[in-house]
Amino acid sequence: MKRLFGGLMGSKASPSDALQDLVAQLSGNGVSKQTWEQVIAFENLEEELENSPRRDNLAACLARCPENFFGLLVLCTESIEGELAKKADDFDERAETSLANCFIVLSYLFAATPAAPARGAAEGSSDDKVKKEAANVSFLDRLWKADEQTGRPLGERIADAVMRALFKAGFAVDEVDTSEATELVDGVMPALIWSEGVGPEGSNQPSDNCLHSNR
Repeated sequence: MKRLFGGLMGSKASPSDALQDLVAQLSGNGVSKQTWEQVIAFENLEEELENSPRRDNLAACLARCPENFFGLLVLCTESIEGELAKKADDFDERAETSLANCFIVLSYLFAATPAAPARGAAEGSSDDKVKKEAANVSFLDRLWKADEQTGRPLGERIADAVMRALFKAGFAVDEVDTSEATELVDGVMPALIWSEGVGPEGSNQPSDNCLHSNR
């Protein structure tokens, strides 16, 4: 597991140290919030991970330490929700980097998550295969089990966060310049309409060029 992120481990730079700590904790007692926050602050995280993908090692960690794996999913989701909750003035470059890195790590984690087999598909298989497939089903089922503290399944929170991020101004959607169009039509600012046919009748729809940039 110490080679999970490949050549990153050889560097003495603090981001690499943080990644090394994350790997050790993921296969140990679980990833701490401090280590996690150090990792997502790394500006070149996506580039480094793309150079040294280690899906198989993450999948092996899931098999050995499902609690730690699930805990990292929770940390990732909590960080995403925290960044999305920030107001525009507080959503600075550092927050944008953190949010982007959270989704990058989230994609790696889900890529390592096995697909749940069809119920009863393991009948007639070896004991080891039956146990492995049962563990996979249990882990994926847990994603959709309501949490005692939040009352919501983690899978639902992740899906909700992804949808909110898709429409986050300054992140997935460019901020709209409304300096020349501040007049409201039936309570709606035409400059903010991002699809033809949406908004009050008679309002000026944006040009196709404006639409394409937001799509």
